Formats: sequence, structure tokens, C-alpha cells
Amino acid sequence: MAALMQDALGESVAEVGLTAPERALITAWLPVLDPQVETVARRYYAHLRTTEVGRLLTPDRVDQLLAARIAHWRLLLRGDFAAVAADYQERFGRRLFEAGFPMRIFVVATDWFTAEFTRFVDTCPEIPDALRCDLRVALIRYAFLDLVMAHASREIAYLD
Repeated sequence: MAALMQDALGESVAEVGLTAPERALITAWLPVLDPQVETVARRYYAHLRTTEVGRLLTPDRVDQLLAARIAHWRLLLRGDFAAVAADYQERFGRRLFEAGFPMRIFVVATDWFTAEFTRFVDTCPEIPDALRCDLRVALIRYAFLDLVMAHASREIAYLD
């Protein structure tokens, strides 16, 4: 089973076009990116509260989901994709499916991650102009890999 998961994960990495140099770039800039995770996640949940999904976000659920989202995006930025996939399968996919969240919630999370982190890259004075484009592309590929894993987890939760 683990070998199948690794094969599927490798295929997903290839499908989104994520390269070893892009992974190395994210790793190199992790000390600058990681502190932004909590801010991005808080903005994401504040936004969700203003949408139709907001009715599903009870105060206790928001705190749990926010903490889980922060931990999840940190795993993603650290490049631990097997742990990200497992996190979706064990927590997010099933929890969101059982709570009645629509499938589009995964797309909204991807959009939010992409928009907020690319905005940060564009405005962060520590990131050289020459690296901004490559760093944005790498973050976008990470976000779409996360989306692929999210959809796979939703399918597993549905089948269970």
C-alpha cells in the first residue's frame, strides 16, 4: 500500500510540473515563508466566515480547522508530501466530508494559499527581485499538488 501511495504521489508531483530546483527554492526560503503560514490561514478562515461555508464554521470547529490548516500548510511548505497526503486522508478529507463542506472548499483553499503567498513574495523586501518569479511558480505548483491530494482524500472519504 505504501509503495502504491509513493507511486501515486510521484505521479502527482510530475503532473503538476514540480521540479527538484523548485523544491530546493522553497526549502531555501522556508525561514521567510513559514512565519507567514499562520497569517495566511487566519485570513483564509476570516474570509470563509463571510461565505456560505461560514454557516458550517462553529467557533469550536474554526479553532480546530485553523490549527489543522496551519500544521497542514507547514507540512506542505516543508515538502513532506507523503505527510500532506496522509493528513488529508486521516483528517481533512473525512472531517470536511462528514461536516458537509462542499468539494469547492479545496479549490478555495488553493486559491487563498496561492494569492496570499504570491502577494507576500511580491512585497517581501528580503526576497530578491530576480527570485520572485521562480518562487511564485514553485508556490503555485505546491498549491496545486496540495489540491490534487485534497481531491484524492475526498474520494477516499467518499468510498469509506
